[in-house]
Amino acid sequence: MGKLLATTDDKVAVMATRGPDAGRTKRLTLADKYPGFPFAEGEEITDPLDKKFLYTVRALEGVIEEFLEKGWIDSVRDFARKAGVSNSVLISTRSGSGYPDGVTIAKIENATQRPIWKHQNKLRPDICPVAFRDEPL
Repeated sequence: MGKLLATTDDKVAVMATRGPDAGRTKRLTLADKYPGFPFAEGEEITDPLDKKFLYTVRALEGVIEEFLEKGWIDSVRDFARKAGVSNSVLISTRSGSGYPDGVTIAKIENATQRPIWKHQNKLRPDICPVAFRDEPL
């Protein structure tokens, strides 16, 4: 079933509706997974993707702290404005209650000229990444 949007002489436009359980599973936030985030110890976080995001949050905190100390910004809101990102996204990212998208990370890195996202340390084009192997080496 769906919601009737419009009708013409011989056509009917219907908007599809989904049930409450449809769609992808809600992702737990890091604040949900790790009480005390972002101050949880790195050893407590075992998932490699969560560790990478923890690095991102801590790098962001470090850049904000550096810019505050140097007087380049007056507040986190000022940082968000100058970096061209949403203050609410910064707040949710810093608390672990939300995830920034790639554009937000790129804007922050571009504006601050500081790395926020932990990039691959060493590229090895001669070795097939684990996720793409049919069998372990």
